[in-house]
Amino acid sequence: MIRIGKTRVEPCGEGVWLVTVNYTDESKQGRARYGQSVRRVAGSREHALALAADVAAELGACSRPEARVERLDKGLHDFIRENTAARAAMKGLARDTLRHERLFAQDLLDRMPDKPVADVVPADVCALIGELLQAGKSVDRCIRVRKFLKAAFEDAIELRLCESNPVTRQSKIVPDRVSTASRRHSLSRDALVRLCYILSMCDGANAKVVCARLIAKTGIRRGEALALNWEDVLFDRLELAVFFSVDEGGVRGPTKTPKSERRIRVEQDVVDLLSAWRRAQRRMLFSLGIRQTERTPVFTTSKGTRVGPTTMTHWFERWCALYGFGQFFDAEGDPVVDYAGQKPEKGWRYEGLRLHELRHTSVTLLLAEGEDLVTVQNRHGHAQGSTTLDMYAHAIPAKDESAAIIMARLTSTSGYDPASDPGFPKIPEFGLCPK
Repeated sequence: MIRIGKTRVEPCGEGVWLVTVNYTDESKQGRARYGQSVRRVAGSREHALALAADVAAELGACSRPEARVERLDKGLHDFIRENTAARAAMKGLARDTLRHERLFAQDLLDRMPDKPVADVVPADVCALIGELLQAGKSVDRCIRVRKFLKAAFEDAIELRLCESNPVTRQSKIVPDRVSTASRRHSLSRDALVRLCYILSMCDGANAKVVCARLIAKTGIRRGEALALNWEDVLFDRLELAVFFSVDEGGVRGPTKTPKSERRIRVEQDVVDLLSAWRRAQRRMLFSLGIRQTERTPVFTTSKGTRVGPTTMTHWFERWCALYGFGQFFDAEGDPVVDYAGQKPEKGWRYEGLRLHELRHTSVTLLLAEGEDLVTVQNRHGHAQGSTTLDMYAHAIPAKDESAAIIMARLTSTSGYDPASDPGFPKIPEFGLCPK
């Protein structure tokens, strides 16, 4: 038998309510199980109160065996669709997050059988991961799909659609981020110097060139760089205020995580670079009849609008292919020779340095140079120090030999005189050990 306890309706965003229904499950003799059923609903408070009454009625109906069976027979595909729609109705979630979750949901709908939620077993999760890998999906994509599915089943448990989470019971056949981090491409110090030199020889009045140089020198994310306005560049303090990011749709919004909001120190060369570009941009905007202000985007197109992330990425790929940091392959898979920077034709594929790998290079080289973990974490806006350590532990130089030398020096008895040590114990006979 299930007894319904207190019910709470709390706001958790603009137009979104969190409905919590407490209950006590006394179906097992001599043992009471306390729990909560938590739902999210978009609308008015009246809608939330109506949902709370429905949840209480559903929980009470679960005490009857026939109602419990009917409840547990909900199909997996229907549940994934409803869960994804409920997430999309929530306020405060980033557009990129919702877009990725829709992609993950489609992966599940395409590759998992439409069986009751309660019948999903760890073998189904293993089969899903295997199919994703065979389809050419990246290991990181598989990890994120698995995480999405795990969170969905946690919601299913709250809704009493299943009793346990099959994802947590599935052995991790997907490598973790530590093993995949070693395959992250980053430039060596010499290659980074070569890239920065070639960029410095390019047109200094090109916003994309300046943006690439800024990312290479600071390691900030592509979206964070493109979201900068001139008011975010603190010339007198030698700082950049990173408090916004641009998503794939070109919309300026919050950063990836709250801890990504930060101020980072830059050197005089970055200030000189941005100052020269600001003067060039002012002349360009003036010719378009646009007045440059503090709220003007730092990186603008020839039409005076903010440079978009996709535009920046495609330009950087063409630049890398032009200067030997990448290469295009045609539709037949043959390398494109004598590439002259033109727009890639349909069916071409790019392989080589990616724009985001300039950020990987920044983290990797700073750690390799012995910079402390906390500084690198804060500078690059990682939410946790464990993220920096897990993803870039391979970049920290191996110091096992130096550690051995230090311990040998600390434990060396050379030059030690027991007669001058007041704490030296009285020993009946040197070399005497207990039997």
